[in-house]
Amino acid sequence: MVVSEHFSSKSIAHAVGAWVAFFAFYLLFTGTATPAELTIGSCCGGLVGVFETVLRARTERPVRVTLQMLWPIVPALAQLVPETFRVAGALLRAFRTPPSGSFRTIPAPAETAVSSAAGRGIAIAAASLAPNSFVVDAGAEAGGFIVHQLAS
Repeated sequence: MVVSEHFSSKSIAHAVGAWVAFFAFYLLFTGTATPAELTIGSCCGGLVGVFETVLRARTERPVRVTLQMLWPIVPALAQLVPETFRVAGALLRAFRTPPSGSFRTIPAPAETAVSSAAGRGIAIAAASLAPNSFVVDAGAEAGGFIVHQLAS
């Protein structure tokens, strides 16, 4: 079977669309519009767009989504509405009787780990993974993070 490796205007439009979508997702999750982030996001989106377009040109047929492929999503969708009401009820109960807890300061990792924005973000995410804990302030000047811990 001979596969055509030339790119039509449709495949180029698809690549541009993929680039725009992935670039937008990158900026959405980054939250900043500094020149460095714009450059990295543009490069990542472009690489994904080119890779996806080349992959589509080399395959025999495009991926076709069938109902059988989507069937595992149905139980999650069935639980979406009841779980939404359950969470809303828990939030309303929390307004009446706020949960108890305390604020603690935990030591930050080595200074080099939290000197960059990415390192600080990873350290905050790691500290927030502990059960019933959430970092509320990254007090870099105090050498630690202020964490709220719920009382169990």
